[in-house]
Amino acid sequence: MNTLPKSRKRIRFLVTAVLVTTIATSLLAINGLYVKSQQESKYALPSDTSGSALLEFLRRMDGSGNAPKSMFETSNAESICKAVSEGYRALVQSKDGLTERELREADFYHLKYGALSMAQGFTPATDRHLEDFISQVNSFLRLATTFGAREREIMGLTISLLEGTDRIEQTVIFVDALREHLVENQELGTNGDNAVNGNTGTIVHLKQVSDRLKLMNQVLSLESSTLDQKSFNVESLRGKAVLLEFWGTRCAPCIADLPALKRIYNANRDRLEIVGICLMSEPARVENFVAEHGLNWIQLCDDRGAGWECNMRLGERFGVTGVPKTLLIDPQGRVVKFGVRPMVANKSLDLETCLDGMFSSREAQSD
Repeated sequence: MNTLPKSRKRIRFLVTAVLVTTIATSLLAINGLYVKSQQESKYALPSDTSGSALLEFLRRMDGSGNAPKSMFETSNAESICKAVSEGYRALVQSKDGLTERELREADFYHLKYGALSMAQGFTPATDRHLEDFISQVNSFLRLATTFGAREREIMGLTISLLEGTDRIEQTVIFVDALREHLVENQELGTNGDNAVNGNTGTIVHLKQVSDRLKLMNQVLSLESSTLDQKSFNVESLRGKAVLLEFWGTRCAPCIADLPALKRIYNANRDRLEIVGICLMSEPARVENFVAEHGLNWIQLCDDRGAGWECNMRLGERFGVTGVPKTLLIDPQGRVVKFGVRPMVANKSLDLETCLDGMFSSREAQSD
């Protein structure tokens, strides 16, 4: 019986191993390319570039119809924003057969993902881009014969975008002008074809947003109760910076920021206090969340006896319907920034950067 020498067996084993590894690697690479091509094809414009086909494409990108609503909440957000932008440009060039209502729906997707793209930093929020965007938003909102969910969503996204890029004066102008428009059309009643009726709640909300933004450089007055049922007055925190944070137990960005927020708070206890105002949650849920996540800063509970939500009145007072939302208060009690968060690309709104700037200038003045 012939047997191969050990050296030849070893060589054959190694060659076989190399071949198996190469084949497996090739198959994985091919599969990866296939998966990538499948993913990319999701965002490719349809071969049918008719107006109706492109509108359906925008609906699919938005998660309308049978598509999953969570599509934008994935890591593919930039791809979706880009796809909507390309789809809308193509639709504008080929809008045959679309009704005015369908064209307006396409405008909604264009504005929605334009705002999200600038807010996420996928496209630059330059003065020129924002000026053009605000012009389109104003046209969209003022042409509304009814001010419905889509109009309110574009309104909210625009306010968040302007506030989140530290353009407070521009935000106030936008909010006040829109409020005046709604009040004017509310008064028209049914006498005008373009009357926007039944918007008392939106008008009140815009007034609250405007009042909040006009707190800039003003001393904030705030008395309430804490989650552990103690009286609270923001004046008691004078001498430190105060981050007034509107947040939620179901708010993904709020939860994602918690590790950085805890690190910054613990490292700056001598100069920073955080006051949490949780919206859309009952006291017991907030208590459990705070304990589970080890949040050791002040939490307000203004409405413990008024119903299921902890801070409904405070949310209404400051015109806050979406979270996270913040106000930064200086040691003298004046509101100096809106939209400050940890780990933000815009350094003018980065919490640590703001603290360092605030206290370095204070020390320079004392010298």
